[in-house]
Amino acid sequence: MSLDAFLNPIETEQVFEFTVSDRFKNKDGSIATIKMKTLTQAENDAIIKRCQIKETGKNGVVSTRLDTMKYQDMLILECIVEPNFASEEFCKKMGVVDPALALKKLFTPAEYIEIINHVNDCMGNILQAGDEAKN
Repeated sequence: MSLDAFLNPIETEQVFEFTVSDRFKNKDGSIATIKMKTLTQAENDAIIKRCQIKETGKNGVVSTRLDTMKYQDMLILECIVEPNFASEEFCKKMGVVDPALALKKLFTPAEYIEIINHVNDCMGNILQAGDEAKN
């Protein structure tokens, strides 16, 4: 096995485009799309680190756990390239400061789940692209 394969990897950042609902239309009447990018494991680790909660259990033992709701929200915000749902303008129009809360006010539960599914697919496509390159 050669080290060259690891020094010249396939680009991991890929951009995918999808529609989440026909409720969102552009000025020309076409259905609005969302652009989403893949993340590196280092970017994912940084999100995980920001979503950890320290808890003190019995006997004063401190442990950490992942706040999965916060992780999911932050992952969505990091992956979405367009539109910029983390922008101050968007949050202000939604009447909140937290971009994750703005998304939850904008989307129905079904639409939010659709976005989560696209995030999962998007992150899985990195592995699939790597497998195809090997064959």
